[in-house]
Amino acid sequence: MSLKSTKMEKGRVLRFQAGIGRDRQASHVVSQLLAVLHCFPPNLLSEVLMTKESKVSFARHIRPLFRHIDIEHMKGMEVLLDDYKYMSDATNGYQNAQRVYDSLSGKTQPRMPPDGPYWSKDQLDLFESWMKGGCQP
Repeated sequence: MSLKSTKMEKGRVLRFQAGIGRDRQASHVVSQLLAVLHCFPPNLLSEVLMTKESKVSFARHIRPLFRHIDIEHMKGMEVLLDDYKYMSDATNGYQNAQRVYDSLSGKTQPRMPPDGPYWSKDQLDLFESWMKGGCQP
């Protein structure tokens, strides 16, 4: 084997080893990312990945955040969490949505949902974005 071919082979080996190092590092980063993503509730995961250009909608983003037990509990108080028309009522200046938000955030008591689990900051931010975006359907 000539000196030239030995240097070429050594260069290939080094490039190959560097590639493995990048692959291992990338694999580690992906593993960490997946571990973090598993901490998010499934319905919120898509919101984390949503682009800023997307509009928050009631049907796609807000309604799924309410559990069946929350919806049924609040119906007894004439608060219709699963009813877009009620939640986005502009005739009262969106007060229904604001009252729900205030209860979810703890601004008013009793806090919703009763006995928790309380909404995360990300969920509250999403709800607030929906309101600021004009309560889109």
